[in-house]
Amino acid sequence: MTARLVGNDVVALGSAEAAASSEREGYAERVCSPAELERLRASPHPPLLLWQLFAAKEAAYKVVVKLAPTTLLAHRLFEVSPELTQVRHGDLVLPLWLDTTAQRVHAVVTTGGEVDLAGVSLLAEGEPQSGAARRALVRAAAKRLGCPVEELAVLRPSRPGSWDGYGPPVLLRNGEPLDVDVSLSHDEEYVAFAAAGVALADRESGVPRP
Repeated sequence: MTARLVGNDVVALGSAEAAASSEREGYAERVCSPAELERLRASPHPPLLLWQLFAAKEAAYKVVVKLAPTTLLAHRLFEVSPELTQVRHGDLVLPLWLDTTAQRVHAVVTTGGEVDLAGVSLLAEGEPQSGAARRALVRAAAKRLGCPVEELAVLRPSRPGSWDGYGPPVLLRNGEPLDVDVSLSHDEEYVAFAAAGVALADRESGVPRP
């Protein structure tokens, strides 16, 4: 496994689901710690902060579950710093990078160091979300590595005991795993990815250190 792990999550702010969830009674209490709830109440834009916190926690979980595959997702156990620069889970503190626009929030979390590659793109009409996220990652990674897109692929190996029977995605080149950790995400019309590892770090980094 690569020395650095990465997780990412994207939230479409304009979706009906996001609007309904943020207004649902008790939803914020299920997502946020007591300290985060206080910040939420004091925020001039509570729905935006809620989704920034949510995306950060989802991204952090994708890192934690790689370290401890049986970890269950309990959002309140992931606490985001007031500066929105770190996520804490137990004794683990993970750097956080947030990219927020009026339309969406993209959160990337690592076990340290730089995020070597990350991006968000719009889904083409009729395009499956999971396939679009993989293709976006492969295109960006091929450009960074200077290799044909056809040499790269993203697969999820089987992992008995996981919630769906599969483990985290793996980036392959000519059928062999690269020393790169990757994460995929999608929500409504957005797909997103993040990657970190030796093969990509040898090139110019595309995302500033959190």
